Amino acid sequence: MPQSNAIQSTPVPAVDSALNLTSRHVIGNKSDTHDGDSLASFAHITDEHQHSICMVLPSGQAGVTLTAGNADPWTLGGFEVMAATNAITNIFDLHFIVVEAMSANATYEIVLYSGADAAEVEVGRIRIVRVTNQVRSATLPIQTPMIAANSQIKAKVMSSTGALDTVTISLQFHVY
Repeated sequence: MPQSNAIQSTPVPAVDSALNLTSRHVIGNKSDTHDGDSLASFAHITDEHQHSICMVLPSGQAGVTLTAGNADPWTLGGFEVMAATNAITNIFDLHFIVVEAMSANATYEIVLYSGADAAEVEVGRIRIVRVTNQVRSATLPIQTPMIAANSQIKAKVMSSTGALDTVTISLQFHVY
């Protein structure tokens, strides 16, 4: 029986299709966005991530001051809003925490959260130490999951001293 050299025609999947029936569904549509699960979507996400500009919150003003809890060492203080709901209108992720000032020699742990009031979910955590001879500011890398557009970002801090230590921070992020 002669073999056909004709390429079987398979329709291109719809944009951001969730089907997984053929290799074309896995590869995806050239128009897939970051909302899809195809290889084309993952390439789109990577391209947006690597080529979008870095942004800062708060912008054009001093950072946000966080205060550690004062009951015992390693007690989280209260929430401070870093980005209000609807402040970032695209999907985004955080890449750096800029520590602008620390009030005392201590070890600080900064915790970032995403979500509405009373529904916050932790998205990242970093630690920094201040000693007498150390610079009192730093830009610290952090990797968070992609965060939904219009999400509120909050932060808390704890310290090793159990005092009302403070740290002033800002955030650097990329949008998708």
